[in-house]
Amino acid sequence: MASRKATDPAAQLEAALAALARGARGQALDELLEAWRASRAPELAELVQELGERCDASLAPVAPVGSQSMQQAWLARLDAARSGAELGPLYAVLTDTRPSLAQSRLARLRGRPADPRLAALLVRALRELPFPGPGGRGFFVELVRQL
Repeated sequence: MASRKATDPAAQLEAALAALARGARGQALDELLEAWRASRAPELAELVQELGERCDASLAPVAPVGSQSMQQAWLARLDAARSGAELGPLYAVLTDTRPSLAQSRLARLRGRPADPRLAALLVRALRELPFPGPGGRGFFVELVRQL
């Protein structure tokens, strides 16, 4: 998690640069997320997206272990996530399931700190309609709740 409350985006940006200099991409991403939450600047959202993709490349994809279902694996990974830097692989497969399970996943994200990567994914879902027809209604109700 970021080391300070989201009150000074400049301080968060300095902390992100320092973390990057140390090779701590995850910490840098958390600092950028805090700076974005304080400012909602689109430029910071772009930086979060870009650094998030680089962090995601070093993280294992969400995958079931043993007799675990993909849904159980997704929920367990979310429960274990301690920072925003760990959420990218979860966002990547948010809608790679049935509408009811995607709705459940989205509902579990409610109440977490805002993240421009999730916001972009939700806007894209509104445009692309991953669950057409009445079966996707619950997912879209949840999606609108979070936007």
